Amino acid sequence: MPAWISGKANANCSRTAHLMRNTRLRFRRGRSHCPVFDSRYLNQVRLMLRCLPEIARRECFALKGGTAINLFVRDMPRISVDIDLAYLPLKPRAEALSEISGALRAIRQDVEARVEGCVVRETAAEGHTVKLQISGRDAVVVIEPNLVFRGAVFAPEKSELAPSAQRQFESYASISTLAFPDLYGSKICAALDRQHPRDLFDVRRLLDENGITAEVRRAFVVYLAGHARPMSELLAPRAQDMAAVFRHQFLGMTREAVTLEELMAVQHQLAGRIRAALDENEKAFLLSIKRGEPEWERLGISHLRDLPALQWKVINVRKMARRKRAEALDKLARILGV
Repeated sequence: MPAWISGKANANCSRTAHLMRNTRLRFRRGRSHCPVFDSRYLNQVRLMLRCLPEIARRECFALKGGTAINLFVRDMPRISVDIDLAYLPLKPRAEALSEISGALRAIRQDVEARVEGCVVRETAAEGHTVKLQISGRDAVVVIEPNLVFRGAVFAPEKSELAPSAQRQFESYASISTLAFPDLYGSKICAALDRQHPRDLFDVRRLLDENGITAEVRRAFVVYLAGHARPMSELLAPRAQDMAAVFRHQFLGMTREAVTLEELMAVQHQLAGRIRAALDENEKAFLLSIKRGEPEWERLGISHLRDLPALQWKVINVRKMARRKRAEALDKLARILGV
């Protein structure tokens, strides 16, 4: 078992780092640029960067989500202010929650001791600390691990703060992040689920600069299979109105000006592009999960059967009434075109 899965160490993935060094942010000619980020978001990033060294020391975690993508993998095409973490070891739930809770409490102690002017509050569930809220003088940052999807598809890597972010904030940080395919596989799931402008912006850049590679597609399938919502709902989502969210939770976050219409185009095209990209093994794997009879070998990922989110999904599918399960399987098959 790789060390990053057992929790003994973090691994590097130099190939992905090399890929992203050669696909740093490229602006299109003729596009207008947003010269100033909203000060609210800048203050949040400053606070986040002050706290990141205390998180980076915890080898059980890897940074994921928009912060990993935009401040470490890409060269800051947009601001990101959340600290979303992946818990890497594949341990039983009780043991995992205990370790997550202990790591978060240690982070709280270190932040309060080393980051001046901060107040840290814990959120608890089932007797464990599951989230931290760090309040500074003019900003609030949330640290939250994913408790359900524990582990990762590919080995995490060590990433440095993007050059533009180093210049903008006169700061430096290095932290373990999920690998490129994991970052974007889970990001595509988030975009299909929440349909938030931030997620759609991130996916739009992936489609423009890299496309949906085989590894990203594989990772997406795994995150889709382990998602809390039915797979059919993500593969054929109902479009949500995001105009208000665009105005209040997105404007002022990007370096390059982006219109609501551009993000709506991604919103309407993404599910179809994903469905068209899936290969036969990926479709067969998703259907096998929905049957409650997983064909783990379909994806060629050695530790696939050990991922807690997939184990939990299979348990829940097997609890479904036979008729309801058959209807759900038929619906998924129709959406997948098989």
